[in-house]
Amino acid sequence: MLAPLPSVQPAPAASDDAGEGAPLARHPSAQSPVRRVPWALVVAAAALPAVFALVRLGRWHPDEIYQYLEPAFFRVHGYGVRAWEWDVGLRNWAIPFVLAAFLRAAHAAGIDHPIACRAVLAVPQAAVLLLAMMSAWRYVERRCRETPSSAKGAFLLFALQAPVLLFAGRTMGESFSAAFLVVAFERLDRPGDGRRSGTWAGAMLGLSVVARYGSAVFVVVALAWLVAKRRWRALGWTCASGGAVAISLGVLDWATWGRPLHSLIAYLQFNVLSGKASTFFGAQPVGFYLWALGAWFALWIWPGLWIVTARERRLPLPAVAAVLYVLVLLATPHKENRFLFPAVILAALAAAPGAAWLVARCQTRRARVGATVAALLAGSIAFTGPDRPTSGRDFRALARLGRDPATRGILVVGGPWGSCGYFCVGRDVPLHHVEDTAEITRVLEDSRVNRAVAVGPASVDLQRRGFAVVERQGKFDVLARR
Repeated sequence: MLAPLPSVQPAPAASDDAGEGAPLARHPSAQSPVRRVPWALVVAAAALPAVFALVRLGRWHPDEIYQYLEPAFFRVHGYGVRAWEWDVGLRNWAIPFVLAAFLRAAHAAGIDHPIACRAVLAVPQAAVLLLAMMSAWRYVERRCRETPSSAKGAFLLFALQAPVLLFAGRTMGESFSAAFLVVAFERLDRPGDGRRSGTWAGAMLGLSVVARYGSAVFVVVALAWLVAKRRWRALGWTCASGGAVAISLGVLDWATWGRPLHSLIAYLQFNVLSGKASTFFGAQPVGFYLWALGAWFALWIWPGLWIVTARERRLPLPAVAAVLYVLVLLATPHKENRFLFPAVILAALAAAPGAAWLVARCQTRRARVGATVAALLAGSIAFTGPDRPTSGRDFRALARLGRDPATRGILVVGGPWGSCGYFCVGRDVPLHHVEDTAEITRVLEDSRVNRAVAVGPASVDLQRRGFAVVERQGKFDVLARR
């Protein structure tokens, strides 16, 4: 970003769709040379979110544990906490099966410590992020054709924004889905109606939906855009490739739930057709997302989008998809800030070249560095507010209790988002979580429960009932029954 690197510029690569669709000369990438991928930068950008999630641990949302880590653990060890979605078949087994394969390999290698297992599961997530980061580089490289030296700056703005660093490495549907969407929309952005671009885009769009059914909105937008652009060949290959993923999901659901596409049908019935989602989890007003729109979207996205739109005389496809998706979220009764993450990522992808172009207008190296740092900080300060993961201290405490041979049963009292599940304990002992002290008496009737993790007044209550504090992890007390 700060100065162009010396490199040999090869001739423009021929498109695999030349001769079909709209004239290539009007596309931003039509005349831009292909440059070598800065692999060290791309690999580091892919690894950082996974490393941050591993170092932080904790949970951003219960789904992080109970929809991915716990089901994968259950497939390997035969026990675990079973969330209600897995009783009714509201989820598919695709990602938990992949995670279970890594856990099974780790178990075979003698790796069973919960934190070590979490590190093992960071590997496939980092691989998905690597695919997304490579696509993000290709996208900004094409868009920065007039100022090639700003491509790295655009990539850094995208990769180092707080939502990517702090959320993309989490084992959540939004994280996996957003990574696949970056690959899909980068492929669709390529000129022409190519077989390869359509095949990749369809597969990635399909996987984004497998990871999170709410991302079907992006599929509709992508297909409508291909029709509007009359990119018939790309449309055909996108549908064929996405259809293959849908068939694979149908077979998986048939094998695991006894009915093709059972999880998708159950999801639609619960979240769309019956309105049970808002009944169970609450309905929020349209203004619910106002704070998140300012906190989750980096401040440089807005001027970046304005610059890109003005220069290209149209809103880029990833931004179009992000806008339409946000409109759907606004119309959906049940709202959570995490639902915005795929829109944040696509909007940032579209805006990064414009923001980098503004930075490149600075006359001196010092000014460009300062503008970049300011842009990153401005997009990160608000994000570190109320939407943040738990500290991870309860994860570490439970992991130590699970390794203690004297532990016969564990009680977790209070704290956000419930217990960490058996994935964090790593042993088949009774594990109870209660929300308040009123439920403690019932659990303590089980004499096997001789260890507890509690917060505040719950810890004091347990000490009155014969427990003693043996360790403190931040605000969490680890207690043992006398």
